[in-house]
Amino acid sequence: MPRRNGNTTQIRAIFVPLKRKPKWLAIVFRQDILIRSTKIALVVGTVLAMLNHGDKIIDHQLTLIDIYKMLVTYLVPFCVSTYSSVQNELSHYN
Repeated sequence: MPRRNGNTTQIRAIFVPLKRKPKWLAIVFRQDILIRSTKIALVVGTVLAMLNHGDKIIDHQLTLIDIYKMLVTYLVPFCVSTYSSVQNELSHYN
């Protein structure tokens, strides 16, 4: 901000340090990233679970292994979405 000093004007330069590249895990646990990844996992995971296990769900023949597989089915799109979001955020710092 300019400052008057008698007849001369002094201008102080304001230096803003460049932001440091955030740590990967700090971005993973950001609320917006987690919410986005969860929404995507719910939609994509449901579609995949119905495609892969729909017949067993309808016939009420799910086993414990099938339930485990369904949980992994939801986990995969969550991880992919989180990874791509974090990589996108980190690309802004390069």
